[in-house]
Amino acid sequence: MSDILSKLRAVHDSRAMVKVHVPEYGLDLYFPPLTLADHEKIRKGINPKDEHALMVAGLVHQARTETGEQAFPNTPQIKAELHRMEFGVLARIMAESAGGVSDAAQAELAAIDHEALKGAVQSVLADSPVLQGALENAPAALLVRALAEMAAAADAGQSLKNG
Repeated sequence: MSDILSKLRAVHDSRAMVKVHVPEYGLDLYFPPLTLADHEKIRKGINPKDEHALMVAGLVHQARTETGEQAFPNTPQIKAELHRMEFGVLARIMAESAGGVSDAAQAELAAIDHEALKGAVQSVLADSPVLQGALENAPAALLVRALAEMAAAADAGQSLKNG
């Protein structure tokens, strides 16, 4: 039994943190892997239907500085301020914190000209007025997030067919 325990511990102890650059705030946050124990702590005392409170609690609990210190103090003031964050930014942070997007892909995504991307997609949708309308109202960050998800799937060797 101790052989199994040592194998489990070796894997758990070797997991690396995932760096997430947040250009909107000029921050680099670091996230350890989300464990079952972390998941339980994050959810404690929060209505399971309150997705926003769960996201903020997850960010406060998991986000670290480069040195491994908690990035955000667990205070009502910090939580209130994090609730003012744009949903798309928080969703991107949480998605990237799960890993999967390589540093090279992150650098390429950060360098994307959002207007050029939108223009390129519009040219593909020239004969699709409904999709053109949806694209017109979509924030550029949503398109970049879709590309990030495709890059994460490609990095993991997963098919995009069901994505």
